[in-house]
This record gives sequence, structure tokens and C-alpha cells, in this order.
Amino acid sequence: MELADFKKKTPTTAWFEFSEGMRIELEYISPEDVRKRAKDCLKIEQGREVPDEDKLFAELASRILRWEGFTLGRIAELMELIDIPEDQAENNIPCTESNKLELLKKSWQFKPFVENLTISLAEFKAAKREAERKNSLQSPGGSSKAESAAPPTA
Repeated sequence: MELADFKKKTPTTAWFEFSEGMRIELEYISPEDVRKRAKDCLKIEQGREVPDEDKLFAELASRILRWEGFTLGRIAELMELIDIPEDQAENNIPCTESNKLELLKKSWQFKPFVENLTISLAEFKAAKREAERKNSLQSPGGSSKAESAAPPTA
């Protein structure tokens, strides 16, 4: 029996609460993938391999699948934004590549949150167990509040 024969075919994903009302779906990255992706994020400068910061941020952004509750006002609390009209503070910010990169580069809290969680299999397993627990709390008339508050994880 070889462990390599049991390699998982689908990615492990889970939802995490970043801050109250702000949730993010992340993809777990295995140690093997970390090494492979780190190697892909190198460039040659003056005959030496050095990390390519743009590629590193793009790789980290690829681990972010979706988010909810990321409004202009909430993001303004995480990074310096200039001139946010009050009437736009509740506007949802779409989870685009450019928005993910901007937040990763300019927020002291967001980048370490994504980095630390996406390499912690224990956190993903705990999140999956919690989602399954919430999904099992169904009322006789249908879904419970807990189930409707959390989308199922993969």
C-alpha cells in the first residue's frame, strides 16, 4: 500500500469568518503544492533566483475563491482608502483578482489571515466539521437558521 496512491483529486475548500459579517472561502494548499508553487514564483536577477513578489501575491490570491460581506466601508477599516462617499460604504466589493491583490498587498490583517489558514489542514477539517454540524441542525419545516447562514463547503 502506497500513500501516493490515495492522493485527493478535488481541492479542499472551506468558509472562514474573517471578521464579523465578513466570510471568505479559501482553498487548502498542501506542503507539496507550497514547494511547487514557491518554485514557480522565482525569477532570475543578476544570475540568482529571487522571489517574484507579483507572482507570490498572485499565487496567494488564487487560494481565495469567494467572499461575502466585503463592503467598501468594511474594507476601508482594513486598508487606507481615500474619499469614500458615505452613501457607498455599504456597496459590496466583488471578489475579483484585482480586488484580492489590492487587499492582500495593502492590509496588515488580510494577507496573514489567508496565508496562515490556507496551509492549516486542521483548520479546514474543523471548518468542515462545523459546517456539517450546522447542516444537520434542520428544523421539521426545512433548513435551520444555521444552515441558511453558511453555504456548504466542498
